[in-house]
Amino acid sequence: GGNMNKLDSTKKHLPLILFIILIITQTVLVCYISSQKQEFHIDEIYSYILSNSYDTDKLGNADNLKNRWVTPEDWDDFTTVQEGERFTCGNVYKINSTDAHPPLYYWILHSICSLFPNSFSMWYGISINIFFFVLSAIVIYLISKRLIKNAYLALLPTAIWGFSPVAFNIVTFIRMYALLTFITLLSF
Repeated sequence: GGNMNKLDSTKKHLPLILFIILIITQTVLVCYISSQKQEFHIDEIYSYILSNSYDTDKLGNADNLKNRWVTPEDWDDFTTVQEGERFTCGNVYKINSTDAHPPLYYWILHSICSLFPNSFSMWYGISINIFFFVLSAIVIYLISKRLIKNAYLALLPTAIWGFSPVAFNIVTFIRMYALLTFITLLSF
């Protein structure tokens, strides 16, 4: 009788165990793919500027850079949190008032960058995307489970999405799209 109860319990939890294995596998894969990133799109740089610049929303709008060479120190000033600028979410809101996107992503990125002042890393932005990638996979599984009414088959949409080039691009492209995907799925 005791072995039958353990078998029934294992069978009952098997979809959850498979889901956890799937999420871990997908997360390891997106971390590996992200580690191969070698260049930035200008919009990714603007994610850091919109999150961390204390003065401007775009390099072209920075009066102190007009008609002169932009130095590495200028780049650092615009893309990293400087001493005295940590956790200045009001300033992030002000800078983003001229952008088309709501400031939530930039507040999150600024908060992470505030933990590491005077430091730039692609992982600050990618870590946000990985977090929302995992949350999105959970929501996809829960939606699928509810619609399909089969815990095993509900793994399929989660696997298809989580191993897709779209999901990989959402994680590696340091913009607000992983957060947007999660919010959209959550609203569904």
